[in-house]
Amino acid sequence: MKHLLGYLLLFVSFFSCFDFLVRPDYRNHVCKRQCNGQVMTCSYEFHFEWIYTMEPNCFNCTVNPNGNYNDCWRPECVPADGANHLVSILNRMMPGPQIEVCMGDTVLVTLFNDMPDVATTIHWHGMHQREMPWMDGVPFVSQCPIQPNNIFRYRFKANPSGTHWYHSHIGNQRVNGAYGPLIVRRPDFDNPHRQLYDFDSSDHVISLMEMYRVSPDELFYEDYRLKQINNNMVSTILVNRFGYNESNSVPPARFHVRKGFRYRFRVIHGGYRVCPIRVKIDNHNMTIISSDGEDIQPVTVQTFYINNGERYDFVVTANQNGDRFWMRFLGLMDCENKEGRAILTYDTVQNAPEPQTLSLPTTQPAPDGLVMNCINTPSGVPGCLDMTQLRSIVQSPRLCGRPDFRYYFSFDTYNYALPEFEGPGQENVITTPVVNNISFIFPHTPLVQEYQPNNFCNIENQQNCQGLPICQCTHVVSIPHGSLVELVLVDEGTVFDLSHPIHLHGYQFAVVGQDRLGTSTSTWDIRRLVENNLVQTNCDRPILKDTVSIPDGGYVIIRFIADNPGYWLSHCHVEHHMEVGMGFVLQTGNPKFPPQDFPRCGDYYG
Repeated sequence: MKHLLGYLLLFVSFFSCFDFLVRPDYRNHVCKRQCNGQVMTCSYEFHFEWIYTMEPNCFNCTVNPNGNYNDCWRPECVPADGANHLVSILNRMMPGPQIEVCMGDTVLVTLFNDMPDVATTIHWHGMHQREMPWMDGVPFVSQCPIQPNNIFRYRFKANPSGTHWYHSHIGNQRVNGAYGPLIVRRPDFDNPHRQLYDFDSSDHVISLMEMYRVSPDELFYEDYRLKQINNNMVSTILVNRFGYNESNSVPPARFHVRKGFRYRFRVIHGGYRVCPIRVKIDNHNMTIISSDGEDIQPVTVQTFYINNGERYDFVVTANQNGDRFWMRFLGLMDCENKEGRAILTYDTVQNAPEPQTLSLPTTQPAPDGLVMNCINTPSGVPGCLDMTQLRSIVQSPRLCGRPDFRYYFSFDTYNYALPEFEGPGQENVITTPVVNNISFIFPHTPLVQEYQPNNFCNIENQQNCQGLPICQCTHVVSIPHGSLVELVLVDEGTVFDLSHPIHLHGYQFAVVGQDRLGTSTSTWDIRRLVENNLVQTNCDRPILKDTVSIPDGGYVIIRFIADNPGYWLSHCHVEHHMEVGMGFVLQTGNPKFPPQDFPRCGDYYG
């Protein structure tokens, strides 16, 4: 009996070394429901913490002969690319818990920072935070960073509807796992596309993220301190938590359909570096019905590209003969030739279980056909649809008037190394991402607090730049409240052939112009064309978005009504570009201050 007790204690001790703590995944949350116009308060708890991918709680998750294919589907398992990576994630899930609510619901997320030494925040990408701009989740703009062992409760209205997401807005935490889907649905009677599909399933939400062989922090400092840009560090493209490719032992993600039905898919690109992703499904067309949560007039394509921060919803009709088809997610530029894959599986019964053995499709990719959102392609190229060729389902007549406020922003990289990266040097000069030759630095006190030091700058006010090639300061542009704003975003394209995906917090905007003029251009050339009405614009139901990619050597023209007071960050959604300064803040009107008991922070000199 004594030996039996000893073995039992040894068994318990052994397995206690493996932390099998499971956080709530909210798959059966009460707010995940058929929307009927009634609103609810939807509460969640998020825990921010470290884990390893392929931890022991994945058990035998491999597709090798000695592995167990179904272990990879355990809720607490993050297979990633099959290797061990230390990741910072929410509720031990990567992506984090999928929030699904109805439009108008109040969302409460209590964030526990369980990290011992790292601060964090969460930005609700796509939520405009009207009336409560301090819930936008941007450190030192809308709030103080949430310190270790601290708790912060986010409260906001779920508005607008559509496919959105959330992610950390500090350092490289987003690309290291702190992100997840945020789906806001509306009633069928208020859904103009409801007749186009039979199913809108939680299981058909796709989060894309590239996975690296080293940590994003290590990669960032390798770029900017060692002055060597290594573009061969991507191991795979993650499709949800699965990083299958032909060189690892991880299974592909699976998406189940039944023949004869139509399915709504929602895809989100989390993205770290310059990594546009081409999306195709063998033997199937895709009917695009929404971009960044905004409904568009349906367009059927064979291929589309998605950039960091963008979301697209599309309908797939399961009308093929066969049972398995490849879904292909091919990376470009920094992710060149890295392809993530998933399987579109035709089931004979609804809610079919995962098969016990892995059987891969044998289908082959078809030609690209009609392509939406081509990368770095001039407008009007046959077979390519840019954003100005898509149409919203709503008309926005005021957006077509004469702008009350027009401003030009030049996005590019500059052959100059910032002092903190041991520059400038004569050899291996690295390039610094800037906007209007300004490298954005966050203030020491959040902009929403009453007291602000006078260190703002913009292209008209650079007194603090001391004659340096690049100005480092808090780049703020004030726009009149209630005005029709036109922003002309230019990528001069002088160093790399990139495409910068730009995200604007607090607003949706209409894309009224987009074109690539050549491998390079200048803001002055674009300004001359715009001021002389020599650029082609579209005000016939322009598409509404919150993230758009500027073609290299080209421009995007966006418009919106400045009716949301606050400090709203706008930035390149390539993470290391923003971290080095490719961003600015729009100050709309007189922003509201947060409640008196809102957390405060700032410098202290004693």
